[in-house]
Amino acid sequence: MSNFEQEKIDYEGKRELVEEGVKFLKHAMEDMKESAKAQHEIDKANFEKIKEESKKRHEAAIQSGKDAAKLGRL
Repeated sequence: MSNFEQEKIDYEGKRELVEEGVKFLKHAMEDMKESAKAQHEIDKANFEKIKEESKKRHEAAIQSGKDAAKLGRL
């Protein structure tokens, strides 16, 4: 086998490794993208839940203040 043939075999082997690496990275990036989307949806749902709880507490505090004012406590 000539030096050229050996270099060609080495090149093809390296090329296959690079292609496998590229496929792996593309797949990993897609997985991260999907995970980020899912986490974003979870975060949005949690934010809405906290926002609603905060709104209820705020309304309860306002009502409590109104009730106290009616009783002459404020």
